[in-house]
Amino acid sequence: MITLKQELNELCRRRYCGRELEWAASFLKDLLGKDLVEANSMNHYRYKSSNSKAKGKMAVAPLILGILQRSGKDFSWVTS
Repeated sequence: MITLKQELNELCRRRYCGRELEWAASFLKDLLGKDLVEANSMNHYRYKSSNSKAKGKMAVAPLILGILQRSGKDFSWVTS
């Protein structure tokens, strides 16, 4: 399996960036088809965001946890 990093390195080695202006279009459409990125109406792409609260608890340093708890907001999804 080829990773995203390997694919981009290969594309740049071939110097597609300089010769072909739309070198990434087909690659981005593949990622869009695999539901890994999202695009808006102006064809701006970004990785799909994942909700860290839904994944589980997030670990932070005890000092940071104390600061968060003193703020008065709910940080039940954070652990030390």
